[in-house]
Amino acid sequence: MHKPERLTFEEAASIPETWFVAYQALHLVGEMRKGESVLIHAGASGVGVAAIQLAKEAEAQVLIYKHWTDLLISSLLSPEEASFIGATRGLNYKAHQWKNEIKELTKDKGVDIIIDFIGRDYWKSNIDSLAIDGRMVILAYLSGPDIENTHISDFVIKRISIRGSNLRDRSLSYQSELRNQVYNNVVLKHFAKKDGNLKPIVDKVFKWEDIADAHQYLESNQSIGKIVVRMTNNQ
Repeated sequence: MHKPERLTFEEAASIPETWFVAYQALHLVGEMRKGESVLIHAGASGVGVAAIQLAKEAEAQVLIYKHWTDLLISSLLSPEEASFIGATRGLNYKAHQWKNEIKELTKDKGVDIIIDFIGRDYWKSNIDSLAIDGRMVILAYLSGPDIENTHISDFVIKRISIRGSNLRDRSLSYQSELRNQVYNNVVLKHFAKKDGNLKPIVDKVFKWEDIADAHQYLESNQSIGKIVVRMTNNQ
């Protein structure tokens, strides 16, 4: 992809594979449609921040944890930038209270799409929170891949579907088509324009010699968006 003049090299470096993963999860795998509700776990991650923006641009109702909305409006991002990303509703992530809040917010309907990175610990709450014909796209399983006491009836009665997604095992032709869609529908349409509705969010930029600090910051779970390491001082 060619770098738009408006983007810094650090912003350009933050696009793949973050925006590829988010775009694929919502549009190609999750088949998101206008007006649907989307629950995004890990909303402050690079993929999460991209997914929030993409879902908002598609006129979906976006739900993330209030913990992440509080972080978004912190010293890491200005209120204007946080508003730019802007999820529709913030949920209480503690003690799985978000499951009850989703039930209340959707009037017992549930959400149409869940983008999940957590796996085992959120499995039951995710299944309970999906609407009829809902789709859950699993991008990772940070709490573990093993699920116990799962009832097939949950899938049959609500006609829900669970869809795994990754980029590494995709064919070259698929990856090329995904790249073209992201470049045309995201980079050229938004990133390259002053008034674009989408924006790559870079939290911190580290020098190559500070790579250990970058890893420590990544592991601290304090970041919003992407962490970028600059290979040389000449770029």
